[in-house]
Amino acid sequence: MGSVNIRMKIMPSSPSTNLEKIKENARKTIEKEGGKGSMFSEEPIAFGLKAVIVTRLRLA
Repeated sequence: MGSVNIRMKIMPSSPSTNLEKIKENARKTIEKEGGKGSMFSEEPIAFGLKAVIVTRLRLA
């Protein structure tokens, strides 16, 4: 049995975008499609803009 590491970068439209809401919506979408165990982090981009990084380990 193998495993797959999935990493997605979600870019908000402005620095004032609520990143917690993005994480919540992403978690709901992933769980709706059968995914579990996602981890979320933030990555600085530029000028106060941060991207949400979603990482998920999936056993194949």
